[in-house]
This record gives sequence, structure tokens and C-alpha cells, in this order.
Amino acid sequence: MNKNVGRSSLGRSPWLQPTGEANAGHNIFMNYYIYVLKSLKDNNLYIGCTSNLKKRLDYHHKGNVKSTKHRRPLNLIYSEKYNNKYEAYKKERYYKTAKGKKELKNKIKHYSNKNRSGVV
Repeated sequence: MNKNVGRSSLGRSPWLQPTGEANAGHNIFMNYYIYVLKSLKDNNLYIGCTSNLKKRLDYHHKGNVKSTKHRRPLNLIYSEKYNNKYEAYKKERYYKTAKGKKELKNKIKHYSNKNRSGVV
């Protein structure tokens, strides 16, 4: 049996939702973020998903994330907020496809041009 079926690229399963007693005290209204980091060293992008953006960015900047450790320094260039864990991880996986990367790069370009012109 394949253990990776239904898992995101980081081994976390977006298919599993907290239920029952194990969910006691769990905040079901948690926000999730898709974020894009740009390496100033190699100009490549890193796409990730997290429920705590500030904490995750700290991990990246301190070199605690294997895939970005040797690509520092990094800049956060884009993020999206989701209210649903499943939708956030689903979109992260999509953005890692060829079609999704193209869409994401267009969003980033539009976002960058909007911010350069002073429009918020």
C-alpha cells in the first residue's frame, strides 16, 4: 500500500480533518497561508503552506528548513490567506504544477505592479 497517497508535498495530509475528542480545544477557525519566497541567491521561488506564517518565515530565515537552507537570503514576495486547511493545501499543490506556476507568476506580477504604482 502506498503511504503517500493523499499527502501533500510536505507529508502532511490535507485529507484528514480533526474530529472527536482528539479535536477538543482545536481552533476550527484557523487561517492557513500559501506563501511564496524568492531566493536572493539563485532567484528561484519556494512555495509553501502554513497555519502560522510568521513562525514559518522565522524557520526559513534561520536556516531550519532543508529545502531553503542553502538558498538564503529569502524575501516573502506573495501570500494568500485561506479559512480552510483543505483548500489551502490543495491550492499549494496546484501552484506547484506547470499550469499553477504560470498562474501564480501572473498573480505575483500583477500584485507587484499594483504595489509599485502606490495602489493598495
